[in-house]
Amino acid sequence: MPSQEEVHRAINELGGFADFNDLKEYFGMEHLKGNSCLPQRIRALERDGKITRLRLGNKSIFISLDFSCSREEAIKILKEFGILKEQKKEQRKRGRPRGTYVYNDEMIYKIMDFIREKKVVTRWQIRKHLKINDKTVNKYLNKLLSDGAIFKINSGGWELYTIFNL
Repeated sequence: MPSQEEVHRAINELGGFADFNDLKEYFGMEHLKGNSCLPQRIRALERDGKITRLRLGNKSIFISLDFSCSREEAIKILKEFGILKEQKKEQRKRGRPRGTYVYNDEMIYKIMDFIREKKVVTRWQIRKHLKINDKTVNKYLNKLLSDGAIFKINSGGWELYTIFNL
């Protein structure tokens, strides 16, 4: 079991910074699973102000406060840890653009058939019959309303939907 001084020395010898796996490898503890003495030693070094923890995502990097580097060196280090990636000039965002929807024709037909069958329905009846969530019901009802396929009637605090124009 390494002491606090040995852990601090190991961080300095590893270039002034290290992650938990680097320290386990340095002390030959990579085969050990579960709890070890390293987290206790690291917390004590942080408490004593000898190291600091840089938390990026799910990875912690322990930096000795004796360590100093230039901006270019810091960028190189972050790239080595896989935290900073090369920026592409034109990077496409994931997913659909905000505000665009994909409508399932089968779901539209199911809603229209249910409204035709019942003549006048509420949003809750549609949701219950088709076993879909409220957000999906709203999406499809708004589409059908904007297309003019169904009509909305406000009556006594109720929103009723029908295929007939009253």
